[in-house]
Amino acid sequence: MSGIAGQSPIRLLLWSAVAWLVIFGIVLLYVAPDFPRTTVQWALLFVLGPPIYVLGEALGAWLFSPDRGHRISAKRFSLLRIVYALLVIALIVAAGGTLVTFFKGGA
Repeated sequence: MSGIAGQSPIRLLLWSAVAWLVIFGIVLLYVAPDFPRTTVQWALLFVLGPPIYVLGEALGAWLFSPDRGHRISAKRFSLLRIVYALLVIALIVAAGGTLVTFFKGGA
């Protein structure tokens, strides 16, 4: 039995692990210098960090696609698109701040 495009399952598993570690490295750059302090935090970051990063990138590409921007306003420069982007980013930052406060045990 062969994997995707004729690759062996072992090779596919190896490349998946390499991709996971590369994305985990990117996630570590994002959280630096506030690295996890406990084993559980490291485990959660290793397990949940890469999928959340990939989903966030996909969401950003979908939200800020040229097609979506053109539907908001057909103009080359649009204040409405800027306001839309700022509102979306403000919501994402607020949600992220809330999650960080929750996980750090803050008020």
